[in-house]
Amino acid sequence: MSNPINSLDTLKFVEPTDLKSWFQKSSNTGEDSKIAVVDVRDNDFEGGHIKGALNFPSETFNESLPELHKKVKETDAKDIVFHCMSSKNRGTRTTIAYLDFINSLPESERKLYESKNVWVLKGGFVQWQKDFGKDKQVTEDFDEDLWRKIEEEQNK
Repeated sequence: MSNPINSLDTLKFVEPTDLKSWFQKSSNTGEDSKIAVVDVRDNDFEGGHIKGALNFPSETFNESLPELHKKVKETDAKDIVFHCMSSKNRGTRTTIAYLDFINSLPESERKLYESKNVWVLKGGFVQWQKDFGKDKQVTEDFDEDLWRKIEEEQNK
């Protein structure tokens, strides 16, 4: 069995509105399963996060791959969604690293992923917080003042 080559061109992206709807029906397949959201932000993790997100900072991500693999197995998630602040650099890079890690596993372990989907959240947490930051059903620890300041800084 040959392993696929993972690159930016092979990644699947999910819109924030779709991810929110998956939370409401538990997965993109409509089955009763969990979604694993992997937030790879580093010191910019403050100010809120998607409810239930696993924080695996990009700075130590490669060393944490075995731990992440274990957590995903424990949750039995059918959909694994990665993101960073904008999902343009860290989010995509760590998703590729995760897929490469899966491909390096023994075949018996890789088979566990045949029914799983790995995604990148389009627009990252910046877009998520614009759309759903105040929605406590899907966002935790949201700091509206902090995000207002961030937006003001970006608009200068």
